[in-house]
Amino acid sequence: MRCGLLTSTMSPEVALRRDESLIQPNRIGSDRIGSLFDEADSILELTAGIPHVLSYTNAMPKNLFPVNDPIHGEITVGIDWAPTGSERAGLDATYSLASAARWLELPIDMVERTFEPTLNAYCEGLISSGWSGDLELVRLVACAVNGTTEAITISSIISRTIADDKRASEFTKTTLGMTLEENFYHWQPEMAHALDNADRAVELARNLA
Repeated sequence: MRCGLLTSTMSPEVALRRDESLIQPNRIGSDRIGSLFDEADSILELTAGIPHVLSYTNAMPKNLFPVNDPIHGEITVGIDWAPTGSERAGLDATYSLASAARWLELPIDMVERTFEPTLNAYCEGLISSGWSGDLELVRLVACAVNGTTEAITISSIISRTIADDKRASEFTKTTLGMTLEENFYHWQPEMAHALDNADRAVELARNLA
């Protein structure tokens, strides 16, 4: 997993130990990130065997539009359904917020505040469409995926920042309108939230065992 998601020359846990001062001394640190790298695969394996449902996997703000339908009233219309397929129940709930955070479509603090309401709304949608499975399994998927893939993706920003990756810096400046270091500090609250979700996934799996 580490090699597949990171392209910088320095892994985040090594980079962070070289400059721990970049990390705010509250909810995250190099030891916690390094531990997640060691445990990521086993956390994702907790979701194996969970029922699959039809998944959009593209429910980001730029693909969703409010429409006032004369028959059904106010509804949301989604575009770009190419990635749609069968996936673990709960995946869409975390993908929508992860994408919104990554492309700055929502403020980072809003992503953390809306994670639980979004997950609850997703579960309500499952029930209304006939789902009769255990909703704790759905929460397990959402927390495990957010806690591992999102945290590791954010870690790549950290390692590139510390390694002073010029190409990554130019891409960030062009696409997001901020420097790589500004992007790093911007992401810190979401990194903490993702790491908390990884811990939550482990706890959910333990309770479901």
